Amino acid sequence: MDKIISGRGAVGSAPGLGPGGRRFESCRPDKFLAMYFTYIIYSKQLGKYYTGQTQNLNNRIKEHKQGEGNFTSLATDWEVVWQHEFVNRSEAVKKEMEIKKRGAKRFLESQPR
Repeated sequence: MDKIISGRGAVGSAPGLGPGGRRFESCRPDKFLAMYFTYIIYSKQLGKYYTGQTQNLNNRIKEHKQGEGNFTSLATDWEVVWQHEFVNRSEAVKKEMEIKKRGAKRFLESQPR
């Protein structure tokens, strides 16, 4: 997620700098949240599920539907059937591996409705 910092400071100061040139806590780049997604998509055409993770879910789904990727290029009717948002990539990858190990269909069947 891109975050644009703008504002007006005193002459000669940079945005985000406090007294003595110290950065405000809220202006630290590591404080901006970049969200990650683990998702499951389904193709009726193939009768198959695909599990993945990405930082830009809308763009990734668009790529799947346009036939980009190895397995997902076999169909263009992919629909999101499950998604979950994470604050870091390692957690998204961890969930992706958990789902792939178990199988997307069994994972979905175990989810509360």
